[in-house]
Amino acid sequence: MRHKIPDEMKKDKFTITIDEKLNDIVNEYLESNDIKRSNYIEKLIREDMKKKGKNIDKKFYTKKKKVA
Repeated sequence: MRHKIPDEMKKDKFTITIDEKLNDIVNEYLESNDIKRSNYIEKLIREDMKKKGKNIDKKFYTKKKKVA
């Protein structure tokens, strides 16, 4: 049975617009390194905020593993 993610643990969605050539370079990098776009962008934002002195508390939802 699928577990429902609590509302407070869901991630927000947003859209960005970037230069087409930059997008091609990023896509190639992500594909060649098997990286998810959303994880990569979130990591970049977290690193930038940390550099600027913002306290970034990473919270995420994890599924409980079934024991066989």
